[in-house]
Amino acid sequence: MNAAVVLRRRLVDAAASLADEFGALPAGSVLRCYARAVQVVRREGCGDDELPAAARRAAVEMLRARRVEQPTRLAVIPRQRRAGLLA
Repeated sequence: MNAAVVLRRRLVDAAASLADEFGALPAGSVLRCYARAVQVVRREGCGDDELPAAARRAAVEMLRARRVEQPTRLAVIPRQRRAGLLA
C-alpha cells in the first residue's frame, strides 16, 4: 500500500476514536478540532510517523480546554400583535 494511503487511514482511525471518546460533544466539532490540530502539528514540522498521535494529543488538549456544557438555547417567540393594532 502507498504510504499516503496508510497515513490517511491512521488519521481517519484516530479521528473516529476521538469522536467516540468525546461523545458528549457534536462529532463535527470534534472532527474540525482534530483537522485543525493536524494542520498545526504539520506546520510545526511533525513527520508522517508520529503525525496521528501528535495531532490526537493536541486535539485532546483543545477539546478539554473547551467548555463541555453548552447552554440551552431558547427560541425567542416575538409577541403577537392584537388584531385592533394592525390598522
